[in-house]
Amino acid sequence: VDAVTGLDVWSSPGYHQTIGSFGANAIPAAGGSLYALPGHDERKLFRILAGAGTQAAVTDPFAELVDEASENEVSSPVVSPYGIFAGAGSKPHTVYAFERQALTALSFSSPTLGNTSSFNMLASPAMANEVLYFGTVDARIVAVSSSGAVLGEVTLSSSCYSSPAVSNGFVYAGVLGGKVV
Repeated sequence: VDAVTGLDVWSSPGYHQTIGSFGANAIPAAGGSLYALPGHDERKLFRILAGAGTQAAVTDPFAELVDEASENEVSSPVVSPYGIFAGAGSKPHTVYAFERQALTALSFSSPTLGNTSSFNMLASPAMANEVLYFGTVDARIVAVSSSGAVLGEVTLSSSCYSSPAVSNGFVYAGVLGGKVV
């Protein structure tokens, strides 16, 4: 939708209209592309050209998310100059990393981030200085480098369903129970 006129700028219907259930996932934009990671039913990451609304690339289904019977969850993706990163899976969920243009999988250690939630929600990661910060259901903030190395973790007082925020060298997150830590 054009921000000034309110008109639809994508002239023809495209695959972008039927790429699964988005739930609460955000769609980041970078370099003229949108990166959509639909809900548990689609199991793929899409790159859509923002100006035209056409699909530019799509990943194969995430292998760990193919089991229809399990409760699979996905986070919103984070885009950096080096790649696209997201959390996804069931028990446990892991970090996925992709190249920005063709969406090919990056060589990445895929650290585990604990179990999924009874609410079917994953906290989306935050990124600062090429370090990803994930809030987890098992009450941790996990710091992961853009190459996949776990840099550290902090135990929280309860489950973290909110996306962490990073400011002035500190990481903040909301936890179940209403506290900001």
